[in-house]
Amino acid sequence: MYHGLLSQLPLPPDEKTGFPWTEETGNLSILNADKTIYPKISIVTASYNQGQFLEETIRSVLLQNYPNLEYIIIDGGSTDNSKEIIEKYANYLTYWVSEKDNGQSDAINKGLKKISGNIWAYINSDDIYEKGTFHKVAAEFQQDPNTYWVTGYGEYIDEKGDFLEKLIPIPFPGMKETLIRWEGPRAVAIQVSNFMSSKVLHEYGFFDESLHYSMDAEFGMRLLVDEITPKILPELLAKARLHNQSKTVSQGNMGSFREEDLKIIPRFIPKLPPQDQIYVQKKMTECQYFMDLSKVTNLYETGGIGNFISATLNMLIEHPSYLLYRATWGMFRKALGLSKTKD
Repeated sequence: MYHGLLSQLPLPPDEKTGFPWTEETGNLSILNADKTIYPKISIVTASYNQGQFLEETIRSVLLQNYPNLEYIIIDGGSTDNSKEIIEKYANYLTYWVSEKDNGQSDAINKGLKKISGNIWAYINSDDIYEKGTFHKVAAEFQQDPNTYWVTGYGEYIDEKGDFLEKLIPIPFPGMKETLIRWEGPRAVAIQVSNFMSSKVLHEYGFFDESLHYSMDAEFGMRLLVDEITPKILPELLAKARLHNQSKTVSQGNMGSFREEDLKIIPRFIPKLPPQDQIYVQKKMTECQYFMDLSKVTNLYETGGIGNFISATLNMLIEHPSYLLYRATWGMFRKALGLSKTKD
């Protein structure tokens, strides 16, 4: 019977059971003990103050029991217990560091510049891989050496690890459709389940460090624009955690994520035929309009009359059609005390 790392790793907390606490990837008898036959998989985790989840992330990587694994953790100088957790597993890591960085994209790039694997992925310090993921992914890359990108199903889980939502990637719908609904890059491939060939880094470079929310979508779009699409495995590969401190929850699609999306889209519009460029630009303008409208409305409700009037004037400069919006005049009248109210 095969025995992997489970018996060697630090003991889990008493209340923790199941994978990756008391279970590990098994059924490895079909695998040859000569690790050179396996493509090396390099995993990077960018960590910062996620100590309550980090140990589970680390164990979900190590207890894949993949025989040719390179695991790198780049911690941004956490002030919680993250460093202690990393040190606890240091003997099983290829490299780790805890020092100040310039955000998640910078941390991921630091790790990627150290990898030597044939296949790479990054996983956030509050997400986890499903049992057996690395062996499934490696088999796909081995089957076709020309493979650039493999992805699979994902799940959203909550702070306790309970199921929230299934994430199913879709076939690439085309550049126009993907740019119109910018969720496209995220829908085509679920980030937490993404694995790519090292060829991708050599040909497409690293993550854009000026981006802090949509760097994965922008990176994926570089491949999609060249019609390099992922092979989709109809299996659960990983789970992304939603909690109050996660960027997905705290920023949301209409917050910082969407702001960055609207900065990214123009990079790819020139790749479209002229008639599609006009259409996508129109849709982008509409999206920006409703983003700005949402901000103005929020300021009306919470920001005071001065901030509201200033934001409204800026809105009128950027979007003159705002004058046609009935609510504009209603908010103005109420803000200025001109609106009659019923007793």
